[in-house]
Amino acid sequence: MDTTSDRVPAGGDPACHLHLLCPVCGAVASERLAPCCIRYAGPVRHPRLGVLRADAEGRLVGGIDIDPAVRSAAADGDGHCEVTIAPGASGAEPGDLDGAAAHVRRVLDVLEALKDFALAHAPADWRRSCEAAGEPLLRERLFLGGLDVLSPEAIDVAFACGGLGTLLVRVDGSGRGREVRPVP
Repeated sequence: MDTTSDRVPAGGDPACHLHLLCPVCGAVASERLAPCCIRYAGPVRHPRLGVLRADAEGRLVGGIDIDPAVRSAAADGDGHCEVTIAPGASGAEPGDLDGAAAHVRRVLDVLEALKDFALAHAPADWRRSCEAAGEPLLRERLFLGGLDVLSPEAIDVAFACGGLGTLLVRVDGSGRGREVRPVP
């Protein structure tokens, strides 16, 4: 929230103490990041997830640098991976990011197995498109592009596949793949 000016967020109460109260739930936004008040808070820093900023939908968006031993860098040398965390996805307090960080860590620990799962369960039409383009279904073509922590039991892992779009793998809370779908 803006605590340095007289500007009030849309729907905010100008009488609230330093504009720190969430205009939706009345909570002190600096003490609790409920889904309704997270968009009013400034960037959040987490030791493993880095700096996360709220988007218009109340999700926290940031990025992590991934060790090259876990995932090779992009062609341009970038080792960054986008992470999105839905409100309440940590499984504990809405503003507690340790649960979400643990989910991300579990996915990174089983990244190679998730690539195998993605290829084994890719839709038949996606496979045919890949074969028609003369591109082999190689694990190396799957590049981790993003992690979307949806809930304590659901994480979407986006594998970029070059000109074929993206394969989205739904992963459960224990790190096992559950479904695969292509995203253009």
